[in-house]
Parts: sequence; C-alpha cells; structure tokens
Amino acid sequence: MKTITAAKARADLSDVLYRAGYGKERIAITRRGKTIIAVVVPPEDAALLEDLEDRADISALRKAEADYRTGRDRGRPAEEVFAEIDAAEKQPSLSHARGKKPVRPKAPRRK
Repeated sequence: MKTITAAKARADLSDVLYRAGYGKERIAITRRGKTIIAVVVPPEDAALLEDLEDRADISALRKAEADYRTGRDRGRPAEEVFAEIDAAEKQPSLSHARGKKPVRPKAPRRK
C-alpha cells in the first residue's frame, strides 16, 4: 500500500482518486508522516468492506435473537437502551472538541 502525506493528498487529490478508482491502488494518508488518518481504496474494496460489515451485523443479530429465544439473554427495556444512546451522544468527541458537530453513526442498511 502506498503512503502519502495529507498535504500531498490535498495537492494531488485528482491523481489520488484516479489511482484508487482506476488503478485499483490502496493509498494510505498520513498526518505529518506518522499516523495513518485515512485510506483511499478502490470502490470494489469499499463494497467488500460494506458486505463484510453487513454479514457481521446479521450474524450478531441472529445470535442475539437466539439468546433471547432460549432465555440466555432476557433483553433490556427500550427506555434503558435509549438512555444509553442519549448518554453516549452527550459525550464530547474529538470532532466536537474542534468545534464541529458530532456525527451520529448511520444505522445498518437493510437488504
């Protein structure tokens, strides 16, 4: 996987996108040459990751349903789950500390 700095990625964005989209390259972007902050991947790689995440979500859902049906997990009241979500949303995040509005994760897609 090729690695470039964020400054180089900004300066050569169209080239980076072309190499990932048509050249099928994976390009890691670093900040100050140290930490990888993002990776630009071909669309096929992104689709594969989405598919793997969907499969993991479906597997976890099936396990949770089986645990509930067999009595291994009695479940939780909706109010408790909503309170947990509200508390998590009130936690400051890194993007929030920079003055940006926190982004709520998207719900899994249904097929």
